[in-house]
Amino acid sequence: DLLGFDAPATTTTASSVDMLAPTLMMNEPVAPAPVAPPAPEPAAPPPPPAAPIDPFADAGLLDGVTQTSLPSFSAPNAFDSAKFEFGGSPITPLAINTPQFGEHWGSCPSTHPLSIASSSSVNTLSKFMALCEKAGLHKVEEIMATNEGIAACMAGGGSAVALVHGKISPLPGGTSRVDVTVKSTDPGLSQGLSLYLQNMIR
Repeated sequence: DLLGFDAPATTTTASSVDMLAPTLMMNEPVAPAPVAPPAPEPAAPPPPPAAPIDPFADAGLLDGVTQTSLPSFSAPNAFDSAKFEFGGSPITPLAINTPQFGEHWGSCPSTHPLSIASSSSVNTLSKFMALCEKAGLHKVEEIMATNEGIAACMAGGGSAVALVHGKISPLPGGTSRVDVTVKSTDPGLSQGLSLYLQNMIR
C-alpha cells in the first residue's frame, strides 16, 4: 500500500506543477509588499547627513579665524605704512643731540636688545636710520665710520622716553647683521618698539 501511495505520478506531477504555479503567483503579489518598507528606510538616512552639514556651516567661524590669521602674516606690511604706536597713539620724535642722548641713556632702566643675523632690506646704516624715522623717531646721529646710529622718541605726551642704538655689520652677499638696543623709561614702550623694529628688519 505504501508503494501504491507513492506510485501515483499524478499526485507528484500535480504537486510539482501546483508548487511552481502558486509560487509564481504568490511571489508576484507578495513581492511588492517587502519592497515597500525598504523604500522609506533610504529616505530616513538623508536627514542625519543634513545635521552635520549645519554644524559645518556654523563652523564658518574657522574661516573667520583664517582671515584673521592672514592679516597677522601681513602685519609687517601694515608696519610699513604706519608709525609705531604706544598706548593707542603714535610716538613722536624727541629732538635731542648726542650729549643729551647720552644723559638719557643712563636714566632709562628698561633695556630690550635684539639681533638680526642677516637682513637684506636693512643692510646699510642709512636704511636703518630711515626705518627709525619712518617709525616716528628723531635721528640723533649717524656715524658712518663705525656704522652706528642713534635715535630718540617719546610717548604719552613726553611721560615716556625711548632711545634706540643700532649697529650695522655688512656681510658677504649684500646682507648685514643688525644689532639694536632699545632703552626706555617705560618697559612696555621699550618692548613694543623692539618688537616693531624686529618685524621691520627682515
